[in-house]
Amino acid sequence: MIRMSILILITTFLNLTPSIIYANQIVWEAINSFRLIDPDKYTKNFSISRDETVLNFLQKRMAHKDRKLLPPYDKTFWNPDVSSDQRLPDYYILPEKHSASAELMEAVEGECLWKYNNHAEKINCADVFLFDARTQFGGGSSNLSVKILSTGELIETKATIIDRLILGIGDSYASGEGNPDIPTLISKSGIEKLAKSFKNKKEPGRWMEKESSWVDTESQWLDRQCHRSFFSQHILAALKLASANPHETITIIPLACSGAEILDGVLIPQADPPGGGKSVNESQINFAVKHLCKPESLIKKDRAFYRGYTGDYYGRKKIQTMYRCDEELIRKPDAIFLSVGGNDVGFAPSIAYATLSKYSSNPIGQIAVHITHKYIEPICPKETGRDICKRNKPNAFERIRDWLPEYYQWLSEELHNTGLIKDPSNVYLTAYPNPVFIEDGETFCGKDRSTDLNEQARNKLPQSFIRHRWDLSITQDEMRDLYNGLIKPLYKEMKKSADKFNWTFIDSHIPHILTHGICSGYVRENPATPNYPHIINGTWYPEDPSNIWAYDINRLRWFRNTNDSILFQTDHTKSDINGAYHPDFRAHATIADHLAKKVSENWKNLDLSSSKDVNY
Repeated sequence: MIRMSILILITTFLNLTPSIIYANQIVWEAINSFRLIDPDKYTKNFSISRDETVLNFLQKRMAHKDRKLLPPYDKTFWNPDVSSDQRLPDYYILPEKHSASAELMEAVEGECLWKYNNHAEKINCADVFLFDARTQFGGGSSNLSVKILSTGELIETKATIIDRLILGIGDSYASGEGNPDIPTLISKSGIEKLAKSFKNKKEPGRWMEKESSWVDTESQWLDRQCHRSFFSQHILAALKLASANPHETITIIPLACSGAEILDGVLIPQADPPGGGKSVNESQINFAVKHLCKPESLIKKDRAFYRGYTGDYYGRKKIQTMYRCDEELIRKPDAIFLSVGGNDVGFAPSIAYATLSKYSSNPIGQIAVHITHKYIEPICPKETGRDICKRNKPNAFERIRDWLPEYYQWLSEELHNTGLIKDPSNVYLTAYPNPVFIEDGETFCGKDRSTDLNEQARNKLPQSFIRHRWDLSITQDEMRDLYNGLIKPLYKEMKKSADKFNWTFIDSHIPHILTHGICSGYVRENPATPNYPHIINGTWYPEDPSNIWAYDINRLRWFRNTNDSILFQTDHTKSDINGAYHPDFRAHATIADHLAKKVSENWKNLDLSSSKDVNY
């Protein structure tokens, strides 16, 4: 059971030869070292071995297309009650003990007497001894011993589990948006009835609006309000790190929330989260401080933030109550995972700019375009000469240049002021993956590839707009605008800020995801026949949607489109297409692999270098 890589390491180190005899040794390890999963609720295995990557782990698991192998989202210590002030219990945040197992390196016959502090048990020497090992917070002795009764030999060692705390902060690219723990379950009978109802005509993607006809069970999330799932890069990286050292455990506080900005979610309570509710109770920073400080030591301090700060213009003022701890936090995070900034500069509205119609050939249509632009308020990634760019100033490039540096400055200050930072280099800011290229990683996605991507966005338009006449495809020029005005400068500013604050910047995943953009492999075989599920004369094309697996490992693109979002994450909220243009589970896994590797290099006593290379 425990005779694994540690035995190989010991053998290699000692360079044993037949002429040398060494005494028997105790080998021990933590059980279920990823602590977010509650062992009292979940006994099956959901863990990554030390010698495999996160990507390989998930691809092997998801290849079975078995819903039973999806993450144990409801078997964790996370409290799903959004009204509760205590979303994680104290004993999870500050563990004093953790289950462990021990055995002899070399098999011995007869009985053995095992002892760990006050716990003693007589068992067969070939069996495994189970005990509760103390953590660094448990105090007292951690002596582990075994006496071989047949010979009287006594073997002793120390057994203290080191628990490491990870704090996850960020937005939808870190929360797992687009990748629910349990995807929407499609009703087979409902799908069949829909097909029969269009026996003599065509039905495009609008059938997805009729949720009551085809949804059997809505999607499920670790945290529905924030669309937070196990497939997030933060949770997956923590899961991987839990395999790095048999004597260590990982505790993670996953706070990333879909839609979050630095000034709406991280530093200030997030308004209008995707899963419902007027707002999230606390900002992510305040949440962390409240869970890591004794209640009697919490104090409040007001601070002013300014949305739209440019150095000479302060913008809209927001006074926010920030929590501080009047003494040392009960513990400081060993790592802070950070993915934020894109929403502050208008990532989603910039996508809307590229998607929405620019004009109409008739006066009524032009009014419709004007109304839609006013309602959605798209943001130009850079100045393009269109009227909409003048109305919704500043553009994304200007927001990155003028706003974002100060936002990151305030975030850095609050991480220090709250005492959350132990070492700035243990703040890991991950770069956003780039979705704009086709499979060659060089050619921008264009109209021929993007026609189907936004089908469900068209269905969100009022019926009076005559939806089928609206062209919501994206041209190569618009993708180029997104790249040059938003994605490229955002990357540069994130890297610049990380260097300024001595954070660790993670970007090594980008080239591995570059060839899996939103349009990769997404070409219509017949220009008149869409790729998304549709009905022609009672028959589904290209396939019956009830047969489509949300976690398909063969799809070339690693980003969700609007059809994916409706099909996989419908949960009766208004955010059913929020998952579009977000990384799928393989992109999250890839980021997690690179993030975990960098963390293991910075932390002591961890080594993930033996993880096998993965074919991206």
